[in-house]
Amino acid sequence: MIEIPTIRQVIKQHQKSIDRYGGGPLILDENKIESALKSMYDPSLGVPEVCAKISFRIISNHPFQDGNKRTALFTLLLMLKKNGHKYNGRKKDLEEIIKKLADGKETEEGYMAFIFHHTEKL
Repeated sequence: MIEIPTIRQVIKQHQKSIDRYGGGPLILDENKIESALKSMYDPSLGVPEVCAKISFRIISNHPFQDGNKRTALFTLLLMLKKNGHKYNGRKKDLEEIIKKLADGKETEEGYMAFIFHHTEKL
C-alpha cells in the first residue's frame, strides 16, 4: 500500500517552503489539497506515478497563495522517501519540468513518465 501524506503534512511542506524561500503563507482552499491527495486512486500505478500525480495536482489545483510548485516538489520528495524510493535525476531537470507543468507546457502523463524514469528504490 502506498503511503499518502495527510492534508496537514502537505501544509507542513508548504510552510517549510515559505520559511525557506519566502512568500505568502495563505491557504486558499484546503479542499483543493484534499482533492489532490484523492486523485491517486488507480491501483495500476506504482509509487513514482502516484507521487507524480499528487504533486501535479498540487500544482494544478493551486491551493496556496504562494509556493504551490515548491510545495509540490517537497511533497513529491517526501512521498518518494516514505515509500522507499528516491529521485535520482538532476535537481535542475526536476525544477524545470515542474515549471513547465505550472506553465501548461508539460502534461501530467509526461511528468509521470519523467518521475518514473528518474526514480529508484532505496
